[in-house]
Amino acid sequence: MSLSPAEVQATSRELHALRDALPLADAPIESALGYAPGGLQAALDIQSSPIEVWRTRDYLVSLARAYGAPIPHFSRLSDAMRSRAQHWFGSWDVPEV
Repeated sequence: MSLSPAEVQATSRELHALRDALPLADAPIESALGYAPGGLQAALDIQSSPIEVWRTRDYLVSLARAYGAPIPHFSRLSDAMRSRAQHWFGSWDVPEV
């Protein structure tokens, strides 16, 4: 399962929109996900492994629900695509909010 360049751009825009809606600095998000500084940006820019992109997406969605922030429509990282992604990449754990 790979994304076309247009899908990568759209997915990155969706993740950045979700991140931008949250009233948190990057550092606590990176810490929760176990990322080094800059790791969050790599995931948002689709420059990390697919599992890390999905973990980031899921954690940001959990944060958005906790803070009452809007959750964008995901074109490729939709809940409907989750089982397919897990088939390709394996499962992933998401930290609790």
